[in-house]
Amino acid sequence: MLFPYSNSDVAVSHYSDWSFSHWLFAGAVLLASVLLTVIAVGLWTAAIPEDNIVLYAGSAGVGTLAVVLQATSLWQIARHIELYRVVVFLALAVVVAVVVSVRSTVRNEPSGTRGYYGLRVPKWVIRVPVLASAVIAVGVVIGDGVTRAAASIPMAVGLFVLLFLSAVGYVVVNAMSPSASRR
Repeated sequence: MLFPYSNSDVAVSHYSDWSFSHWLFAGAVLLASVLLTVIAVGLWTAAIPEDNIVLYAGSAGVGTLAVVLQATSLWQIARHIELYRVVVFLALAVVVAVVVSVRSTVRNEPSGTRGYYGLRVPKWVIRVPVLASAVIAVGVVIGDGVTRAAASIPMAVGLFVLLFLSAVGYVVVNAMSPSASRR
């Protein structure tokens, strides 16, 4: 559909239909996703000395649940915030919370044989949750930004994205043409 037929087809900048209980629940789910990330990393670091496959599987399952909860709650919260800069700040705050909590979990690993600075945990044990959180945050910020930009003009999000990609394609094709090199 190129042109919206009703108001339900037009992109909306933000929704304002949440009460205090909605905000409280969504914030609790977002906090739970960070705590589940800490639990997943803790399970993984506990599994390293024994090479316990059950703890590895549990860590992967808890980590997957944390990713799903973080993506859904962050997106829903972003759709209900009026100011876009607050959405960006919230996304950055969630990534920083994951970084700090994962680093502290790895550094405070309870094994007495490894010590505070001598923990031999692969770097990807820290990088995977941090990168997953960063990808979610960037996706929410970009997706919400595109939706808000499409809401500023009366059109559906799909048409806005199509127009944007067409403009980018035109610029790329124009820049690669042989006449562009002679200018």
